[in-house]
Amino acid sequence: MEDPPLGLGAGEDRALEGNSLLDAFALMRESIPALQASGVSADALVAILAASPSASGGTFGDILHPDGIEQMAESLLRCDASVLDPVLTGNIEAFVDPTVPFAVPSLVVCADPAKPDAVASPDLARAFADISPATEVFVVEGAGHLIHDELASRDTFHRAVIEFLDRQTSTA
Repeated sequence: MEDPPLGLGAGEDRALEGNSLLDAFALMRESIPALQASGVSADALVAILAASPSASGGTFGDILHPDGIEQMAESLLRCDASVLDPVLTGNIEAFVDPTVPFAVPSLVVCADPAKPDAVASPDLARAFADISPATEVFVVEGAGHLIHDELASRDTFHRAVIEFLDRQTSTA
């Protein structure tokens, strides 16, 4: 799981409260239908996104791999923006129960909690690891929420995932 909102909807721990992603999600909710209706091409949207500020600082072009920006553009042109409504209104239901262990080996990769768009609380992730014997937590220092697409953290993310998978296959 990459920087998941484990506490989202859990009542006492609102994972996105005060997070810069909420502003980004609000802008996305408003702009996605207009982008889709405009007929803008994916290539044109890539150029727009590359120059746009990211929730973790800098522009997407400054911090993300080009293929990450391309995938973001494609996704924005195809997604249903209403999926953001429960997050924006605070009416989202918890998707995990913090008292129930994960049933399968799991890796929780957390963004750097000092980043304004980090979602996964390393402490909450470790609480899941404490009750889930095959769960590991890995924090990527300096990484924002888009860990796998960031220039500075993609290699670290891939290495952590491959090493986790290798450990699972060697114990199987």
